[in-house]
Amino acid sequence: MEALKLKIFGVLTEKISVLEFENWLYNSEEFMSQLNVNTFYFDVISINYKADDWSKKLDNLIKEKYDENFMILYKIERYCLDLIKSIEPKETYHILSKLLIDFDYNTDYDILWKFHCIYEYLETFEGSVFGKNELSKEAKFYAKQVIELTQNCRSFEETKQALIKDLKPFKIGEKSERQSLKQKLFAFFKKI
Repeated sequence: MEALKLKIFGVLTEKISVLEFENWLYNSEEFMSQLNVNTFYFDVISINYKADDWSKKLDNLIKEKYDENFMILYKIERYCLDLIKSIEPKETYHILSKLLIDFDYNTDYDILWKFHCIYEYLETFEGSVFGKNELSKEAKFYAKQVIELTQNCRSFEETKQALIKDLKPFKIGEKSERQSLKQKLFAFFKKI
């Protein structure tokens, strides 16, 4: 059932609320009619969506049920949400390591390559904390783009096409250039 697949994707990637997902489950005649003959449907409806671990349980269910393409799209969006919420570069590194654990070098997704490069830089970067913070900002920048690009997608094909597109490039030190301009202006007026 494609509708269930889309709803599961939506609730796990925070595109729809848990309440909206539950309401859809209980009000879908097609879903309810298949409940007795389909163990996956039964397992989905048996999850307590009020519990803290509902997403982990649903995540474990879909790993067994859905194909690799679904899982790649799901992982990209899920971990992008986590990247946006991350605070420390160390968190960013751990999230990227989970996202890229099964990294395929033949991927069509440019975003995975961008995340792979950031991950490699974080792994080998021996510079200042500033450099790691910049890499973390870059990961968040791309993660926000992914969420924005896929927000209104209504199918997996639309989502896939949105993620294959080239992303806006990250500009390093844009803020510091503005600060240096301020400093130059201040120095100029100080001389007068």
